[in-house]
Amino acid sequence: MNRAFRLVAVLAVAGLLSSCVGKLAIKYKTEVGGDAELRARSAKIREDLSLALSEELAEEDALISMDDRGIVVTLLDKVLFSSGKADIKAGGKETLAKVSAVLEDIPNEISIEGHTDNEPIRRTRYLYKSNWELSTARATNVLHFMESQGIPPERLSATGYGEYRPVAENDTKEGRQRNRRVEIVILPEIVKEQADIDVFEETE
Repeated sequence: MNRAFRLVAVLAVAGLLSSCVGKLAIKYKTEVGGDAELRARSAKIREDLSLALSEELAEEDALISMDDRGIVVTLLDKVLFSSGKADIKAGGKETLAKVSAVLEDIPNEISIEGHTDNEPIRRTRYLYKSNWELSTARATNVLHFMESQGIPPERLSATGYGEYRPVAENDTKEGRQRNRRVEIVILPEIVKEQADIDVFEETE
């Protein structure tokens, strides 16, 4: 008798959880407007960025792409920095100001990632111990500049990867140039909205 009662109780709990998950999915899709709306918003951000960075894109100093992280704005280091330095050049500030103007009013979180080639830092010439420090300083300086342009700091994060996430081979000048970059990643809005949902909230 007790065993039968426990079985009924387990089935009842499983049914409750299944119902909650179903309600979660319905609430989630309703609140974010479905995949079509998300795709449309993402496309609008990419279009606005393409217009804002038309000069940099034409010069192949910038790239706008999509991957599993979200929308990625890649800026070659020569646009933003002098060799071995992390201070943003005047021209680089102009470029970042254009990016910030597009991203200021959207809700997405933004991850700023610094990358270098595999050439070792010459400590007698530069301030940084290694490419870790250089890439981190560059990403952090970009973060502070974008904050100064009106993007709320709680939406920003910065990471330095040094030479350990290359997008090209480091055995050519062209490959090393592609690897020296800053990536501004606009994270999917879907992640933040999903995290805010209460699983057990009714969705009548």
